[in-house]
Amino acid sequence: MGRNKLGTLRAIKIVHRAAFEDARPFEREFKGIQKFEPISRSHEGLVDILQVGGTEDYFYYVMELADPVIGNQCSVVNNESREMVEDSSSARPLNNDLLIAGYSSRTLRSDLKRRGRLPVAECVRIGLSLASALGHLHQQRLVHRDIKPSNVIFVGGAPKLADIGLVADLGEARSFVGTQGFIAPEGPGAPQADLYSLGKVLYELSTGKDRHDFPELPENLRDLPDQEALIEFNAVLVKACATDPRQRYQTAEELQAELALLQRGVSVKRRRAAQRRWSAAKRICLAAAAVMFLMGSASLLNMFGSRDRPNTEAVRLYNLGRDYSSQLTDEDLKKSIEYLNQAIHVDPAFVPAYVALFEVSTFSLVGGSWQQRFEMQQECARKLMKLAPQLGESHAALSWAKSSTNDWAGAEAEIRHAIELSPNYPFAHVAYGCYLTWLGRADEARDKFHRAQQLDPMSPIVATCSGFPFYAKRQFPEAIAQFGKALELRPNCGWTRMWIGKAHEANGDYLRAIAQFEALDLQAAPDAVKVKERYASLRRALAASGAVGYWQKVLELFQEKQTTSLLEYDRYDLPGIYARLGDKERALEELEKDDRANELSSWLLFDASYDSLREEPRFKALLRAASLAK
Repeated sequence: MGRNKLGTLRAIKIVHRAAFEDARPFEREFKGIQKFEPISRSHEGLVDILQVGGTEDYFYYVMELADPVIGNQCSVVNNESREMVEDSSSARPLNNDLLIAGYSSRTLRSDLKRRGRLPVAECVRIGLSLASALGHLHQQRLVHRDIKPSNVIFVGGAPKLADIGLVADLGEARSFVGTQGFIAPEGPGAPQADLYSLGKVLYELSTGKDRHDFPELPENLRDLPDQEALIEFNAVLVKACATDPRQRYQTAEELQAELALLQRGVSVKRRRAAQRRWSAAKRICLAAAAVMFLMGSASLLNMFGSRDRPNTEAVRLYNLGRDYSSQLTDEDLKKSIEYLNQAIHVDPAFVPAYVALFEVSTFSLVGGSWQQRFEMQQECARKLMKLAPQLGESHAALSWAKSSTNDWAGAEAEIRHAIELSPNYPFAHVAYGCYLTWLGRADEARDKFHRAQQLDPMSPIVATCSGFPFYAKRQFPEAIAQFGKALELRPNCGWTRMWIGKAHEANGDYLRAIAQFEALDLQAAPDAVKVKERYASLRRALAASGAVGYWQKVLELFQEKQTTSLLEYDRYDLPGIYARLGDKERALEELEKDDRANELSSWLLFDASYDSLREEPRFKALLRAASLAK
């Protein structure tokens, strides 16, 4: 313990190289401090590291000081006299004028020794705080590796993860460290192992029993005033401490969500039972859909392969491509395109691979380029019309290719023919619904999307597109509700989350838009700290200058960033941002550049960003020149 120049008491830990037999533990702890220090002050559930220093022979770090143990008799020295005092408030910080001799820090371990088991409501509050802190730590690709009651301190009455000497990067956390009984069966070093340790800590807090007794409940359970609450809480602990990591919470956020339900008085056990019933129902629907898909795939494989029995390697690669395409993340879609292209390389006349590749390209960039994406779609359509002109899927691909050149009459004629040939092909109905939406026929579009949902009720893409007619008619709450249904089908579908954010943005609810975009970018962010700072800057700009400040910051961030993600391309474009800022001249100049480059998109007819330009003669002329209007 020490006092800084301002007289504030701090905790100090000094680590000497000579205290270790070899350099590895010394270097490991220093690397952990290097990783932890920059983020320690960014979350209220992590102990603050205030300074780090030292030489080759030792290093030290200065931390905020924990509250003293309640009832602890401490000798204190101030500038005037020596006296004996007793601290009686767990939440009252130490007097900055006092230097305490015989001080001991308040931890969860000291609370357990003094109080025994804690009320469940208090355990839930502590669990929420620590789960939130762990989630923040894991987002930075760090793990704690030694979570136990003595390593959770209280500062100002709030619990914080401390003793961060074993904190390590995910890629470096291989050594077997920690405290027996709190270490996960598979060993430390992974986020789920940290969740296991936290579960054991909460078990000791809520039951008063040793972690080795898990999952035994107190013998006097029936006599406890919070008996029902403890049973519900135990359901959370059983999942957190499951032997098989696959049965545990996959993230700290999942654990936090169920603890939040308990805090609101919601039964986790009843909710899980309802989810199991719903999952069973979904499996039945998925099984039926899978049968339909396999029947359709078998039909394609048997009728339109290059031979009566398609190349088995091409089929294997095709199935891999299909599997990856269903995940709907940028990385999985890239892998899908790679596998489908490999299938075509193995068998250049393999029709199903062309169909799948075309479908994937409609909601994924190819090589980070609009032009490559367009060329792939054109090539798939050309090949399909050559290999299988009798197939509805081939005419749907040709229709989409025509729409990309704004040949709306040709696109509509081909999509009608596609539906005649393959009336149960969901994509054809989705494509037709999109055309009708872009062309201002939103009411007609709803029928097409409704049919697509009947044919493919579990597709988040179909469900998301079904919100477009509401967005086109500027019925943003209805659009958000429909997009929300799509997100329930696939919570990690970034494309759906992007459209929820765009609808909130168009509706003027910028804070909710920011929350959706931030959640989306954090899904695949290599640097979560940078993502959070980017969105923090948007929130600050919004708070300072309202919508204008928001869009000015969007412009700044957009111009800084090079993107290769379809989601980021679709979210904003430069003329749309200028239009939002009321700079019509700059917006029109940028659109004219796009027109000269033949890059005007049908999204101009649809996107709310351009509403301020719709009565401008130059804007109307641009639409006519691009065959987007008569």
